[in-house]
Amino acid sequence: ASEIRQKVRRYRQWEYTKLGRLNASSAAARRDKDVSFSLMSYNILAQGLLVDNAFLYSHCSSEVLQWEHRRRNLLQEITNADADIVCLQEVQDDHFAEVFKPDLEKQGYSCIYKCRTGDKHDGCGIFFRNSVFELDRFETVEFARSGVSVLDRDNVGIIALLKPKKASQSSQDLRLCVSTTHLLFNPRRGDIKLAQLCLLLAEIDRIAFRGMDSQNRPLYSPIILCGDMNSEPHSPLYSFVTQGTLQYAGLLSGDISGQGEGANRGRTIPLHECLRELDITDRSQYRSLTASRSKASAEAEMKDVEKTKILKDDCRVANKADGEGPADPPEAERLNGKVERGSAEIGLHQKDAGNHGNDEGSGLVHHELNFVSAYRHVKRGSTPEVTTHHQRASCTVDYIFYSVLKKNTERRDNHVVQTNISEGPLKLLGTYGLMSEKELESVHGLPNEVQSSDHLALIARFMLRLPR
Repeated sequence: ASEIRQKVRRYRQWEYTKLGRLNASSAAARRDKDVSFSLMSYNILAQGLLVDNAFLYSHCSSEVLQWEHRRRNLLQEITNADADIVCLQEVQDDHFAEVFKPDLEKQGYSCIYKCRTGDKHDGCGIFFRNSVFELDRFETVEFARSGVSVLDRDNVGIIALLKPKKASQSSQDLRLCVSTTHLLFNPRRGDIKLAQLCLLLAEIDRIAFRGMDSQNRPLYSPIILCGDMNSEPHSPLYSFVTQGTLQYAGLLSGDISGQGEGANRGRTIPLHECLRELDITDRSQYRSLTASRSKASAEAEMKDVEKTKILKDDCRVANKADGEGPADPPEAERLNGKVERGSAEIGLHQKDAGNHGNDEGSGLVHHELNFVSAYRHVKRGSTPEVTTHHQRASCTVDYIFYSVLKKNTERRDNHVVQTNISEGPLKLLGTYGLMSEKELESVHGLPNEVQSSDHLALIARFMLRLPR
């Protein structure tokens, strides 16, 4: 075990961004102005699922697979990480109640848990440090929806809106939106994964929404989306998250996640019908919300127009008093379209702006949340990072995505490439390095004597800049 620990320490090193290195060197100066925090995302492998899928762990000794051994290691790993936010997947319901909740509450965390629906006994949890954040609100999301044929699986997600304890008077409205999920595994059913993701994104849009900007684009609290997406980097599902758009028409459901077992298999993707049944637009937003936002935005624009009209009329009255001739009557102004437009026209303008053109039924789906991945998916050179390793797979399926102000995204050589990233209040400081397949094989694969899941924990450090 000590040899494995040494290797893991050597292979897993913190990798800092330029800002992260700068922040470390001037920590004292920044201490009062910003909230620095870390977030862990970890699929801890539910014991019941380990037993049900024992063939995946035939390389492991029986001692390594015992719950008592795994419990000690998992708690130790979470404690050592010392993250301010811990997002766990595959948390067995009895182990949440008897192990993780009491232990982490003793360490100063609050807990939110959602078990999978149906006859499943594991789920997702979000734990946050009480000294750093307080809970504003949270939602749990069940992906199984009666009457929606594609959404018939028991996966779930959690969304928490957290308020930094450090928030000053000027930053009372600042919130951090954190969401975690575990999408369906089945490599052939990318249609289900994509529908689950769109539903989660619509819920995130609802909870993180803060208003519309002057160009009638939605504004959101900073967002972190993490968890086990059961999809590989640069796959269509990954592209959808990071590019904000996906042409799914013409794709087979087995190709969506990039998992080898699903390639060139499956069915066409009935996402349009699924979204319609959920009353979600092709922009991954609830239709009722986009309508009310457009109405509110149109009313605000009308008020601005009225203010402009009053100011102009006042100005003309003043000019008339100065002998510059009569002012045009308001009716003439309206007919000439100089001052205000009719509410129907404004409503149409807002609708078009909010939807960026209506692609419904075109086989395109979008979202507005501007995500980038905290991890690069390759180690030094071009060796792929691995987040899960067992008899059937050795690849990346776990992610920490975070929202930015803007970025350029394109596909080059079947890879998503993001450049000119402009971060908002949420800034990435660093990530805890992952391991390669070869490095994992050198420690006897996963789980092993020290690492007690078939996934690696992802950890990222962020800075949340408070308004000055």
